[in-house]
Amino acid sequence: MEIPVLPDLSLVPFEALDGTRLLDLESEPGRAVRSGFPSVSFDALQDALGLPSAALADALGVAPRTLTRRRSAGRFAPDESDRLLRMARLVEMAAVALDSFEAAAVWMTTPHTLFGESPLQHSDTNPGAREVEDALYAIEFTGAA
Repeated sequence: MEIPVLPDLSLVPFEALDGTRLLDLESEPGRAVRSGFPSVSFDALQDALGLPSAALADALGVAPRTLTRRRSAGRFAPDESDRLLRMARLVEMAAVALDSFEAAAVWMTTPHTLFGESPLQHSDTNPGAREVEDALYAIEFTGAA
C-alpha cells in the first residue's frame, strides 16, 4: 500500500484552512466547486482519513453507484464538490488542531458525546459541520479536547 503524501499545514494560519491544500486545488475554491472537482480529490480525502471509499461516500451523501459514475467520468458534480471541500476543510483543521493527519483521522471517525456520533457523520449538513468547526476552534485555541 502506498503511503499518501499529505500537505504540510504547519505554517498555515488556522483561519486560512479551507480544504484546498488537502485536495490540491489550484484554482479559486468557488470556481473549482462550480466546475466540479476531479475524482482524485475524493481519493486525497479518502487517503487522509484512511477510510474505505464506501464509508467516505456515505459521509458525503454520495451513493455507491454515483461514486462509480463520477470516478468513471473523472469529475464530481458541483453539490458533491461543495461537500468534499467542506469535509476537507474540517480534516485540515483537525490535522492542525491535533498536530497530525493520523490524529485527525481518528478524531473525525470516532463517536464523541458532544455530537452523539463521529464528527465525520455529524458534518453531513452545514449546521453539523459548523458545530464540528466550533469544536476544532475550541481545541486549537483553548486546548480543550
